[in-house]
Amino acid sequence: MLKLVPRRRSRGRYRQDKVLFFSPENLVAKASASKPRPRKPRGKIVGSPREGQFDLDLKKVEGLALPDKIPQNLHTLFVGVNPGIRSAKIGHYFAGHSNYFWKLIAASGVWPKPLTTFDDDQMVEQGFGFTDTCKRPTPGIHGLTRADFTECKTRIRRLVNGRKPQTVVFVSKSAYRVFLGNPQAEVRYGLQPQDVEGVPVFVVPSTSGRSLADSSYRTKLQWFQKLRAHLSYWPAGA
Repeated sequence: MLKLVPRRRSRGRYRQDKVLFFSPENLVAKASASKPRPRKPRGKIVGSPREGQFDLDLKKVEGLALPDKIPQNLHTLFVGVNPGIRSAKIGHYFAGHSNYFWKLIAASGVWPKPLTTFDDDQMVEQGFGFTDTCKRPTPGIHGLTRADFTECKTRIRRLVNGRKPQTVVFVSKSAYRVFLGNPQAEVRYGLQPQDVEGVPVFVVPSTSGRSLADSSYRTKLQWFQKLRAHLSYWPAGA
């Protein structure tokens, strides 16, 4: 079968007419190659499964978890959005390879010497605590849904009311907005006008490497230095 394709204009010039050859074999091959790709199922859970989920055999699905690290002598509570996959796997906070948290903690003077994610227990021994607004680990915050934050405010308030820290530090505006239950809330870095159970709230920029477009490293460091000036506690041996 022959088909004459009329010439078309391209970039100011006319293409020459082309003769295309069609055969039953070519038509079948073309039809099979143009099948639409299957759509990805909606509602797919990204990251660790939620608590109480079951598989097709009605067996409980056990996922990754990163427990809170809260000392008895808690004075400063750091609150992130949720654990990353690497943090949940190794059991330490802010463990992402591109996360600046530990570098900022040392550079700002919040801690007197360099630290890594594996040293978070040293800070816990000196009264620093770590938790998250959502405890389900995911590769990023985009894998979370509203269902993951249903008990956020109650859990954080209960924790603060029971341990009475001197300061609650939300690491990112997103973490504080989640706690407020308002994703559109206007939040500024620094000391907040509202407290949590009578405890002052301080917001610092996100320390994720993905957040550099929102705040540069220099900006992050400036706010961590202001946090250091706000804290009344200085680690032993500093």
